[in-house]
Amino acid sequence: MTTKILKLSLPLFICFVCVGFLHAQSYPVINKNVYAIYCDNISGATLDDNDSGPNRIRWMPWTDWNGYLAISEIENEPFEGKYCFRFTRPPENAWGGGGFNFTGPSGAYRNMSSYYDGAIEFWVRTTDKNNAVTANYEVGVQFTPGVEEFFTLVSLNFISTEPGWQKMYIPLTSPRFDTVKLSSVSASFVIKHDPFSCPIDIDAIVWKKPNLASGQNFSANIKNRSGGASVSSITWSNPAVGSGWQTSDQYIELYLDSDDFVNNNWSVRLYVNNGTGAGGDGYTGSLTTSTVAGLVSSSSDTILPMRFRVIDKDLDAPGEVLFVNENWMYPYWAQMRDENHFDSADELTVWDSRQGFHWNFYRDGLDDDGYPISYYGDLKNDKVLRIYFLADFTDARYGREYRTNTITLECLNE
Repeated sequence: MTTKILKLSLPLFICFVCVGFLHAQSYPVINKNVYAIYCDNISGATLDDNDSGPNRIRWMPWTDWNGYLAISEIENEPFEGKYCFRFTRPPENAWGGGGFNFTGPSGAYRNMSSYYDGAIEFWVRTTDKNNAVTANYEVGVQFTPGVEEFFTLVSLNFISTEPGWQKMYIPLTSPRFDTVKLSSVSASFVIKHDPFSCPIDIDAIVWKKPNLASGQNFSANIKNRSGGASVSSITWSNPAVGSGWQTSDQYIELYLDSDDFVNNNWSVRLYVNNGTGAGGDGYTGSLTTSTVAGLVSSSSDTILPMRFRVIDKDLDAPGEVLFVNENWMYPYWAQMRDENHFDSADELTVWDSRQGFHWNFYRDGLDDDGYPISYYGDLKNDKVLRIYFLADFTDARYGREYRTNTITLECLNE
């Protein structure tokens, strides 16, 4: 296993004092290194029926062939994240198809020319390994309705008798593609079937630029909840001594736009070091697996407990619930853990390539082995992951500073 550690110096502290136009392009430009069309982890398009926003797409069936292609999201062991798509022909032997169309401004076209010489990558799985005609499905890109470039799955080296997930590439190269065509894409992924195709599953559809360096563009930034400006530390705005659980003024935004993380097994962990070792916060009390972690007092003898929540939306948006009370189930806030004292690695994991982001660490109920059930979610909203923080000021005292020198975000890539 290769461990890539992103150790961010993200100080958290509070001190109490004794006082009460587009350029020359016709359409919006998409320019990420790896742009997700349907992927639970990679940043990119958001699949919904909203007509606004530069990265909104919707599924549009083609019904002018006297047929259709039924689709559904399923949780049956997807390649990554929580869901994959199942494509199914109608009961009658009719032709059909559809695609993921861009929505919103500029006639619902996007300029994807920066991906010329790159590829569209996706994973496909047959639901019937004995049905060889699955390979007759065709996939591709639409530039204007009725103008597409299609590739059969068999031409992309799909093996119809293989039951597992298979990686496919659509090369965005000459003579099928050029920068002029790619500057006006209306459907970023299209699929059609002949009358005899059986159901197939597709997952992790991404556009990738050519010649990408591995491991690039996995980032974490501290941002103010109010206004969204980037800052260098996480703080609390003078909460009253004894005021209980309070939300920090900032959150951490995690962003993934990297070729290296599309295919591999990886995870991101979050923890602090409250102990007295190298880089620790100097806490002199006993640290065990049951000891809370968080903000250490300037006297080194007290820790103000911290909790955090991982979510793919802005919790300050109208209608969202930032924090209710100490009922951690709704919304769920996980207990901060010390680097050297935790019960399992699962307690530290905030993001996992094969499951999605860890939105609920424990729920009422146990699995078949008697362990608490953890829940992971798919990155759907604005395709950016956020971590919000709470601290408990019940035992805070005047005249003391409470801080944690660093939060470590550790990315393990296998």
